[in-house]
Amino acid sequence: MPLPVFLRIYHAMKDRPFWAQCVNATGQPQAHPLQKLVAAFRVLAYGESYDRADEYAGLSRSTIARAVKLVIEFVVDEFGPHYLRPPTPPEIEKILSRNAERGLPDCLGALTGTGSRALRRGRGRTRAGMGGDRL
Repeated sequence: MPLPVFLRIYHAMKDRPFWAQCVNATGQPQAHPLQKLVAAFRVLAYGESYDRADEYAGLSRSTIARAVKLVIEFVVDEFGPHYLRPPTPPEIEKILSRNAERGLPDCLGALTGTGSRALRRGRGRTRAGMGGDRL
């Protein structure tokens, strides 16, 4: 992940309750927000188990699991409206023309080769794999 993207996410969430660094009952500082975020991204980016990320970041499995859940929720809530939008008509035309060049005319969705469904133009579907006939 590019550093500016990582830092944008970090600065946007570091002051939220779970992410803020607190002092525990013994007066010791708890985990730094950067430590929690790096552990969560290692799980998401590399598919590491929570226990493996625990060894790297020095956090408990439950803390890392909660951090992963909160990172996903934060990214979807904060960046979803802008980045997870349906394609615009010019983008649809570009995708369709590129896929036609690849031998998949009128295909707008993803083909995984495992029986997934693909969007076809004019069938009224908005997301790949939702409704309609199998191809």
